[in-house]
Amino acid sequence: IITNKGLSNMETMAETWVENAVQDLNNVGDLPATPITLYLSSDGTTFGASVEGGEACESAVTCVGHSTPQADTDGIGFTLAHYFIECGNKTYVGSDPNYFSEFEDGTGYLRTYICDETDYSIRPTLKLLGFFAEGSCDAAFATAIYDDTFCENEGFPQSSVSPSSKAGTTPQPTPDGSSPHPTSLDTG
Repeated sequence: IITNKGLSNMETMAETWVENAVQDLNNVGDLPATPITLYLSSDGTTFGASVEGGEACESAVTCVGHSTPQADTDGIGFTLAHYFIECGNKTYVGSDPNYFSEFEDGTGYLRTYICDETDYSIRPTLKLLGFFAEGSCDAAFATAIYDDTFCENEGFPQSSVSPSSKAGTTPQPTPDGSSPHPTSLDTG
């Protein structure tokens, strides 16, 4: 059944929502960032992460980045999302979320859920590590496996960070002096 009921008054209905709509754009570096440090084990087989405020690992700092995209403000370069990707027994650390999917299956489409040409049942798993400068982490972690308990295993307890139950509201100044809008909604 196809119906067009309500289409005649669509514009009138949309106008009632105009005052509730907010259009905003966050440029790289606009959002606050928390430093993220990656540590590689001495034998190079595993690695883990520590977020600022968490306990550091005994291993040497291998790579430093952020929790949000940043411009080159601290000398590490423009940051891109970096992932740890597993596909069967293959791993990858870097900024290309389609690293194992860069082949066509004959249809002309890139099937990102297929990461092994020989076995289509194997699916990739991606973990967002943070935002790091391009090339700053890739080589050191080429054969290492990410372990989210790595710092705990190194003898330091990983501090737990829990989100608050209430989001803050930070007014954003407007050039014309109109009332500012919050950057996040008050959920409490």
